[in-house]
Amino acid sequence: MTFAAGDPIVLRELWDSRIWEARAATVVEDTDERIMLYVPPKAEKMRAADRKGPYLHVPTAEPWLLVNAYSSNRRVLSFAWPDTSFAVLMSWHADSGAFLGWYVNLQEPLRRTSLGFDTIDHVLDIVIKPHRGWFIKDEHELDEAIESGLFTADQIAGFRAESKRAIDMIEGKAEPFDDTWQDWRPKPEWNRPTLVPGWDSLEEQG
Repeated sequence: MTFAAGDPIVLRELWDSRIWEARAATVVEDTDERIMLYVPPKAEKMRAADRKGPYLHVPTAEPWLLVNAYSSNRRVLSFAWPDTSFAVLMSWHADSGAFLGWYVNLQEPLRRTSLGFDTIDHVLDIVIKPHRGWFIKDEHELDEAIESGLFTADQIAGFRAESKRAIDMIEGKAEPFDDTWQDWRPKPEWNRPTLVPGWDSLEEQG
């Protein structure tokens, strides 16, 4: 199925066939060429935590809990493409409307479900400032994931190749790293998304 602009969906990160995070989002565009999603400030989500309470940043062998959480005080517009192992997020401050820059999240290409989209996070990220200066983030978490045996050496090499692909886009000012979307705003008639019923079930996958 294809979603229409304004549809509420759930974007889930999975690990070892378990939900690691689930966040409410609104569809902006859903075509064969790309998928665009909007996450409003303080959007409802569930995220992994250990049994003592702290949020987890890297999956562990021990079972984790999913606890109530909320996204940051930012408006976030994300872009994902077929056969591309990263997504690009643009963000604006909720109160001032100031453009805060871009963020590249290394991840598996989005997989469509009846409720939205699923992916698997690849830990490594790239932060890009409004002037397009960038730096790689979460190297220490990637090291932790390697030590825990979560990824193989070949997988890590693939992640770094994808990060190089993203950096080429950044430095070449390819869309969306140009000025095309910096004045984008969500449509006022869109309802604030909440986690859709069934978000916690993996039985229905498409």
